[in-house]
Amino acid sequence: MSGSISLCGIRASGALAAVCLAAGASAAELQEPPMLESVNGVLDILMVAKSAPVPALAPLAPNGWVYEICPRSVASADRCPSQTPPVNYYGGTHLHLNPGDTLRVHLVNELPIVTDSDHANEPGEDFLRLNPTNIHTHGLLVSPHDPTTSDPSYGDNVFVLTFNPANGTPAGSPHMHSAVRYGYTD
Repeated sequence: MSGSISLCGIRASGALAAVCLAAGASAAELQEPPMLESVNGVLDILMVAKSAPVPALAPLAPNGWVYEICPRSVASADRCPSQTPPVNYYGGTHLHLNPGDTLRVHLVNELPIVTDSDHANEPGEDFLRLNPTNIHTHGLLVSPHDPTTSDPSYGDNVFVLTFNPANGTPAGSPHMHSAVRYGYTD
């Protein structure tokens, strides 16, 4: 028996999200997402959070926030190689694992600063302008552990914020009750 999860990322306002969904709903445009499979009980991936064009909305040329995903074995300096055809940013990536397999994710934040966030204007929430990202699973039983000397990775811990160091350093806030990471999180 095997299991799988699909990961897909887009961040848009309610109206833009509705347009994105409507624009991408044509059956002729649907394609299977790329699949990455575990090998010898391990799936080790690089996941880069970044901004990318939304081709379904051309000629408007908006950008969405996506996760570019590739096996770490082909990555170089926290970058996935150029791929032909291009990765399916808005269709997701299918991760195929078997029961008992280990999923390792090296999450890199390359997201831009947010210039129009209503939440970032709320008291104590200004760190949201720096656009941190987080990954956690839904529907999987994964320990939420913190790093230790013997295991320097995080488990499924929603209280870990990964900031793009190019965006600056967040000011301390009582609302930011998370581990703060810069650049990447494993």
